[in-house]
Amino acid sequence: KNHRDLVEKFSPELLIYFIETALKLGARDDVAERYLELFFQRPYAPNQLYCRALLSRAVVEARKIASKDLKGEANATQLTHALTYIQRVVEIMTKTENKEKY
Repeated sequence: KNHRDLVEKFSPELLIYFIETALKLGARDDVAERYLELFFQRPYAPNQLYCRALLSRAVVEARKIASKDLKGEANATQLTHALTYIQRVVEIMTKTENKEKY
């Protein structure tokens, strides 16, 4: 079986733990990004796991500023891109129906 087939057997919770662990290790952003791509290929309700995945994506995107040595406008553009994921989480959290959950 290929790698994708194996990953699809993981629960969403396990996939998020794996992504967050890869990010905590620091030099494994490439692994986190690959698994985030797999996570977002499945449809998910905008719940806590989905929000954690969005926040992980924000970290991956923000870290590209340093890893790609972005300067000036490219730095600002990449940071803005990273912030869009955080903004999506805030939008989910502040919906009236979600206020008690978050």
